[in-house]
Amino acid sequence: MQKIILNKTNYYGLFDLIIMDKELFKALSLRYTPLISNIINNNVKFFRFRETIKWRFGFDECVAIFACCDSKTKILTINIGAVDYALRINEPLHIEYFILHEIRHIYQYMEIDDHMNNSSACINPELAKKWANEVERYTSAIDKDGNENPEYYKQDLEFDAFAFAFAVIKHKYGDIPYIQKPTKYGEEFDRTVGGWCQTFQSENL
Repeated sequence: MQKIILNKTNYYGLFDLIIMDKELFKALSLRYTPLISNIINNNVKFFRFRETIKWRFGFDECVAIFACCDSKTKILTINIGAVDYALRINEPLHIEYFILHEIRHIYQYMEIDDHMNNSSACINPELAKKWANEVERYTSAIDKDGNENPEYYKQDLEFDAFAFAFAVIKHKYGDIPYIQKPTKYGEEFDRTVGGWCQTFQSENL
């Protein structure tokens, strides 16, 4: 066995047994690859870039970690344990929500690259510079002891990614009871989400 975690409090505040070996990982990968591909392909119109999304499955015992993206390679890694768990508890839109969040990070990293290498292609140089500084000093969501980092939510990288993903979900599906804005965010988040929704509507997305 690669990973066995018993009675670990997960993202949903419940206890769950997570077991993952190579055969199970392979079986789940085959099962869920079409699902992830469909989510990505069906949301291309929201991404604001044309490059193909490169992605793969990984595994983390913490189902709070749905996905992550490497700022250099722009490769999206999706936690297959989190995908499986979201489906088992019938909260499938968590998968789309966090994929959208990470794809927004890809857009941010591309803006940073343009700012550094081809400034004329950068849409918002000031914001790209701010994002670049945050990438250099990035604060992760969970610290080394497994506790939540409050500074994580203060980063514009994360505010922007949460707002974008939340807005796409709201635009497509309306209010989803199990997808709530981060409690650290207030009226500015609501205004930003509202602005995104208006943009999507005006563009007939």
